Amino acid sequence: MDDNLSMVELLKKFDHIFSKMGLFSSRPKIEEDRTEFFEWNIPIPREEIKKHSISTVFEQNHERFIAYVNRRSGALFIYCCSALQWHYDESFNLQIEIRPGEFKCKKKCRIKTVASFTKKTPFVAIYMDVKNIVYYAIKIKLPVSYPYSRKDKFLGFRNSGSTCYMSSVLQVLFHIGAFRQLIYSFKEPKEAPAALQNLFVQLQIATRALSLDNFIRTLGSVTEMSSAQQDAHEFFTALMERLENDLGEPFSDGIKHLFEVKLQKRIIQDINDSNEENIPKSESNASNQENQIDRESKIDRESKIDRESKIDNKGGSKLKRKKSRSLNNSHNTKILSHLNSITNISNLTNNISNNISNITNNISNIKNNITSNIANNIASITNKGNTENNTPIDDDDEYLRNKKVSERIETFLTLPIVVDGIKSLNDSLKMMLEQEPLPDYEGGPAIQETKFVQMPPILILQLCRYKYSVETNSVIELTSPFNCPHKTEIGGCKYNLFAVVTHCGSPTFGHYLSFVKVGMNKKWVAFDDSNVSVIPKSEVTHSFEGGSSRFRTLTFGSPRAYLVFYVREDCGHLITATESIPLYLAPHKTNKYYSYFIFYDQIKGSEVNQQHPPIEWEDPSMTIYGIARNLRPDNKLVAVSAWAMLPGKSQFIGPLSLDQPAAGFVVLGLPTEFFLLPGELDNGPIFVATHKPPRVYVDVCLQQNLPRSDSFECRYKLMKLPKELPQGGYVIFTPNSPQALNISGFKFQFPRKATYSFVQTKLAVVLNESPEKLIILNNQQPLKQIKFPYVNSFPHGNLTYQILSGNATACSISLYTAVSFVFISNFTVRKKSNPIWLKKGATCADIMTNAIKGIPEISSIDRMKLQCSKGTETAILKVLPNLYTPRKEPIRIDLIRYEVPPNKWRLRTLLSEAAPMSIEVRLTKSTEMEKFEGISRLISINKTSTMREIITKMERLNELHFDGRAVSYLFASHKVKLQQKIETDENLYQILSEFMNKITVPKMRVCIALIIDENTMNSKPQAGFIRHSLSGIISSPRRNTEGDTDSTLMTNP
Repeated sequence: MDDNLSMVELLKKFDHIFSKMGLFSSRPKIEEDRTEFFEWNIPIPREEIKKHSISTVFEQNHERFIAYVNRRSGALFIYCCSALQWHYDESFNLQIEIRPGEFKCKKKCRIKTVASFTKKTPFVAIYMDVKNIVYYAIKIKLPVSYPYSRKDKFLGFRNSGSTCYMSSVLQVLFHIGAFRQLIYSFKEPKEAPAALQNLFVQLQIATRALSLDNFIRTLGSVTEMSSAQQDAHEFFTALMERLENDLGEPFSDGIKHLFEVKLQKRIIQDINDSNEENIPKSESNASNQENQIDRESKIDRESKIDRESKIDNKGGSKLKRKKSRSLNNSHNTKILSHLNSITNISNLTNNISNNISNITNNISNIKNNITSNIANNIASITNKGNTENNTPIDDDDEYLRNKKVSERIETFLTLPIVVDGIKSLNDSLKMMLEQEPLPDYEGGPAIQETKFVQMPPILILQLCRYKYSVETNSVIELTSPFNCPHKTEIGGCKYNLFAVVTHCGSPTFGHYLSFVKVGMNKKWVAFDDSNVSVIPKSEVTHSFEGGSSRFRTLTFGSPRAYLVFYVREDCGHLITATESIPLYLAPHKTNKYYSYFIFYDQIKGSEVNQQHPPIEWEDPSMTIYGIARNLRPDNKLVAVSAWAMLPGKSQFIGPLSLDQPAAGFVVLGLPTEFFLLPGELDNGPIFVATHKPPRVYVDVCLQQNLPRSDSFECRYKLMKLPKELPQGGYVIFTPNSPQALNISGFKFQFPRKATYSFVQTKLAVVLNESPEKLIILNNQQPLKQIKFPYVNSFPHGNLTYQILSGNATACSISLYTAVSFVFISNFTVRKKSNPIWLKKGATCADIMTNAIKGIPEISSIDRMKLQCSKGTETAILKVLPNLYTPRKEPIRIDLIRYEVPPNKWRLRTLLSEAAPMSIEVRLTKSTEMEKFEGISRLISINKTSTMREIITKMERLNELHFDGRAVSYLFASHKVKLQQKIETDENLYQILSEFMNKITVPKMRVCIALIIDENTMNSKPQAGFIRHSLSGIISSPRRNTEGDTDSTLMTNP
């Protein structure tokens, strides 16, 4: 193979020589693709080249970078703008090619290198002659396995069971740019809005389909909300209600200005037809007002649907809403007849009064109390669609001269549209708005008129496709075609179709998907859970016509439109709002500049890596002086210079004039630290920090003013002070006293320059072990040698050690995890001071195997086995199967003879077979059973066992004497209120059989509680005995004080 390659190279050389000699015609050269390179022309004349130049943001393989030239240090820096999204332990090797001067420069002038980028050091520095170069061609190739390159423009949601109703609505809301920015505008919101913010951010920056589980947990139970189909419209209304409650009035105003429709309804009645001729004039006026209110209330009662009797759409939605905005109001009595078939109308309200004045007052209050800036911006656009008129319904005064007019305003976030028996949207709206006679109206015949008085930027229509069937006594779906045009005019405003949420299936099961018109090209995109595809316009039309579609899923049939979203023609920019993400949500995606500004008086006493609040600005011409004066208006900044620490501590540039634009030293997506220091430090400030962690700045001075010392620390290594220190570096002056360490009770004195391996050697002599097998632990976490190479870098406090089966290396330590456990048997209670180190992913069976090695006496006991549980000495929270993998939780290991039934079904089986078993017994002083005293035990029982035998065993094991004063109860492990008293000589199997029928949750275990008095409890010496511990049934176990967990727990006689 090597011979073939060398022959090819030889032929190429001959071809090159012969072509130069003209013996053969040279082959045509293939032009390189210049689009793969970022070509940076520095727009500065040669004679005026600045010391620093920064490029614009450029993309390479869907990732953002910035180039920076520092002519003072003679280096070209390349920064990755998105490094903040990486994990701290990730590292990526990037292939970089640079062509300085010109694109077709000589090959020997081209630079090709591979650089490692991390979150801490997101840059590469390439040193070259950069003084007179004003052109660079840069090409960066990411590794094939790079996980953060987003190739797909749009992402979907993974279905967690039956969550399609949720994902279809969220996709539409996300693509309404104004709604997304409204959600982003709230800083540090409550749990549910914060989860929605994170979900929207991930839709913008993630690389693969997302899960809704974390978002669902903030709303309720994942199991309940994803196990059965819910209604998409109910989810929308419930979500808006939850966000209103959590975010308050600014959000409420925002969605009203975005979505709210206002309908005006008037009842017009001829005064001459009313029976008021014989009433005195003064009394007539008062009675007119009363009658008008009564009649309005009457109409209100007749037209409103009872909210309490609203049918759960699709038979089983669990989402509740205090006030519904969809089918709660009718448009006229004709539509009422259709709505009666959709919704059960049962108990009409009887005590409605002053409704009109209350609604009017609420509307005026909403208009006068808008506090959100985003809501105000949207409001200015909404007013264009406001057709409300304070004049009578007709300008013809003659028409209303002898008429009595009563009116009310109805508001909707989603406007219900009647579908039953109607073929199109225009026909349904026409029926909604046409005049309707009311011959049986109280006081005489009347006419009802309806019109739109305010049209929103985003109009949401709910097609009422579900109605109650008396014949089948169930909810049925209307599948008839219902045409909604792509362009229409409603309420005097022109609208364009923007999105459709569709449903296919039946009211009780089926599937949701959404069609959204997105992007600059206005393409229709179908979001079908995690599947996202571009579709033709005809597929959207099919959802209204009910024709065949390529979206037929199993037996669900073709999708039919259910929620329809229109955008007003003059409000298209609300859909295509800015794609930027606020700094506090995703700093690496922000389009603004942000940095930390640190004043001289803030440095002393602050920690070395302390995070200061970031400052963001948008204007690239804003100077350092302008930003600093905005932060401290009273500070005149006299004789002050600025120093810039670029990301990754790559460059410390200064002194800078305060008149320079700050953006010239900021990498978009990464923070720069600006230090505002006195002019006397212009020759190069040095930061002085303390020698004990956490490092704290004690001074900032010039090198010649540093305190006297023979040595300083560099990366925890003691070395002599060099003649010249780098600007912006920090030094740590250390005392010459030795370092004291306490490792598992062994006290050592080490020189401060002692290494990690030296500590291993000294500890190995004491333990008579190989030094390579020893690792040092702090809070059960290993101190890796690469991070703690010297003794003076070790954390202060009590350290422990662990002996591994093999040599301790950085790789082997990262593959192991620490598991803490307590061992309980009939003869001992042993709480391990050092954890068991197991490979990650180890099961309970592996834990028990290693526990036997740590407790040799277990192997000498015949016919006994180990039971692994989650819990402490005080109580068992959950009995774990052998294949369970613990995750940083306390493990309890009990020595038992017979099996512990972990749930109701296994208990039933053992009782039916009359097989022996083990049961947990706890001591308590209260029938509330929330607090337990002492150590719980797993006691063996059989078909002849009585409570007297249990009490005898507990007296012997715990060295207590109950003297017949103990009271026994059976209770459920996770429902302590479910109790049953046990008499002393009752058969336990018979009582367990009766009690088992009361258990409703199969996962519950049955436990026994022994209630004794306080004097009996206090008579026990403190050997293997813990007091006043919360069991963990309701919450996590409470850690005991130091006195409760000392060496007295190691043995129990």
